[in-house]
Amino acid sequence: MPNMRKYISWFLSTLLLTLILTELPSLPASDRLDIANYIPELVDYTLSNGLRVILAKDDSAPVVAVNIRYYVGGANDPEQRSGFAHLFEHMMFNGSDNIGKGEFDAYIEPVGANSNAATAVDYTEYHQVISADRLPLVLWLESDRMASLKITQETFDTERQVVIQELNETLNAPYGRTQNYTLTTPFRGYLPYEREPGAVLKILMLQH
Repeated sequence: MPNMRKYISWFLSTLLLTLILTELPSLPASDRLDIANYIPELVDYTLSNGLRVILAKDDSAPVVAVNIRYYVGGANDPEQRSGFAHLFEHMMFNGSDNIGKGEFDAYIEPVGANSNAATAVDYTEYHQVISADRLPLVLWLESDRMASLKITQETFDTERQVVIQELNETLNAPYGRTQNYTLTTPFRGYLPYEREPGAVLKILMLQH
């Protein structure tokens, strides 16, 4: 009976989605976006220091989007140090040689910038959207923490608690485990891609 209920639920959901898509009005050709015109031309080159740069020109607004990507993510965490990639993402906002703790955003928020970061399985990225004339400021901020990040026991312990709280919020949210199971189930038996947030949380809580 439970399997039958699941089947009926799946069937009705699929039927409803099909009906919705069927009823969606089609746009006249004149109102459709010409996708080809929205794909910017890319310039891809490598600096003498090995950093790869990809530029995509878009003159539609006087802003610039910067995305710094390090190809180190959760999959690169040592087995008994799960969560370190996420932890160090947080620590990148806690000071470098020329930037004090918590000052990174203080430099760019007053000029209307949007700034954030994220840790994925295979990479960690930091991004900003800011007025084009402030691009040199953003590149200087990123280069400073890239070259001279300051790591102290105090910031390590503080950010560890922040990451633990984030993981708890994810796991305890409605359907919080659904995405986790979806992403990890296909990799059962294949470390490190099978790691679950719950396991990472336990390791972080045990570290001192």
